[in-house]
Amino acid sequence: MKNTIKGFGIIICGLIIGFSMVSCDDSGDSGDFDIQPTNGELTITFFGSYSLNGKYVVVASGGSDNNIIVAADNITSNGIVKGGLVSNDQVKLKVWKVIDEKTLGNYDGSEYCQLAWSVLDKSSLTEEDMMSLPGGEELTGFIGSGYEYISFENGNGTISVNTDFLDDDFLDD
Repeated sequence: MKNTIKGFGIIICGLIIGFSMVSCDDSGDSGDFDIQPTNGELTITFFGSYSLNGKYVVVASGGSDNNIIVAADNITSNGIVKGGLVSNDQVKLKVWKVIDEKTLGNYDGSEYCQLAWSVLDKSSLTEEDMMSLPGGEELTGFIGSGYEYISFENGNGTISVNTDFLDDDFLDD
């Protein structure tokens, strides 16, 4: 079970980081993303045996209308994904809708969907992080992951997540 969840989280991190890879052309020069302002917001409250305070969270999902949404503290125009810092067992993230491979737009959807969240011990994810995925190697800084169902209303959602499924292997470096 733990390996399944860990693999799922790495896939989600890969989905989010993958946006930085599509912005590179064959010459290796990075292109720019169009990261539009968003009113979408996701609040996650963690409870259970393990505190995630001081850790960082990123989220991705395929919505019910085939929308792909991503949630983070920030995503830069060069594809750097900044996870939201967990404080007082809670994190608030901005939510964007993926418009195309280089554009993230305002998310204002009202839908029920499954979110996959990943917990990291570092704040930013880069293309180099993505490169650690092939060959079964682990993503540097990856702690754990899970998934929850959520209802968004006008781009906003709130969920509570139990950390009891995490074990010491996830939390030890």
